[in-house]
Amino acid sequence: MGTIKSDEMTEKDMDVPEMLEELINDRGFKLPLFFVCISTNGRMTYGRYDASRVSDELIDTVLCEYMPEKEFVLPANLLIVDSSGESARIVLSTVPPSFH
Repeated sequence: MGTIKSDEMTEKDMDVPEMLEELINDRGFKLPLFFVCISTNGRMTYGRYDASRVSDELIDTVLCEYMPEKEFVLPANLLIVDSSGESARIVLSTVPPSFH
């Protein structure tokens, strides 16, 4: 599981691909995946992950954002829902992210 290394959230710090891989491979989540990330400062991002047609990577598409401030502030909650209705909440903080 990835860790957050600072008060800024980046894909590298969160290791989002590793978390998504666990949901898909170990927990049986089915694509597409829909996500919403909500920070304690009110910043919100909503989008989806789809399979790439040319590689085994996922393609993320941001569908909506609300940004009262420039950066996400930790802790933040990442909710992921798959195409069959399964869901997971991931708490992102300065300690390793955890599934709920």
